[in-house]
Amino acid sequence: MAVLSIHVPDAHPAAAWGPGCLTVAQVALLAGARLANARTDAAPVLPSKSPALAFPEDVIDAVCAEFEVSKAAVLSRDRAARATGARQAACYLLRRVAGETVSRTGERVGRCWATVAWSERAAEREAARSPSYAAALAGAAARAIKASAKRRKKA
Repeated sequence: MAVLSIHVPDAHPAAAWGPGCLTVAQVALLAGARLANARTDAAPVLPSKSPALAFPEDVIDAVCAEFEVSKAAVLSRDRAARATGARQAACYLLRRVAGETVSRTGERVGRCWATVAWSERAAEREAARSPSYAAALAGAAARAIKASAKRRKKA
């Protein structure tokens, strides 16, 4: 039996999550690894009320880079599948990684709070259904956290 140990410094905002927030498969997914026969749908990728791990601007930039869409497309009224998937991912990550409220997320992406809540659920469903979407979502989260950490270091 393999044991996965992750050290989170007490000062890091993720320390507040406590144990059991991420499954082993999800941690591996965030780290870019693949596990055979691993279930990634056992729990949300990140807890629903996480501390702010990334700046909202970094989240949107990371989603654009990971999903290969422009920022204008994510923030537009465009209903093309690529733009919609990226926008849903942005809503999900703004809530989960940046710690934004539903209303504030709506203001950032130009949608009402109800659309943000629906988009968040849609991103969760798509991540459970599609491994490539889940990987892009995890990649965007990791990219946003890394960019924000770099920005905090400079300040």
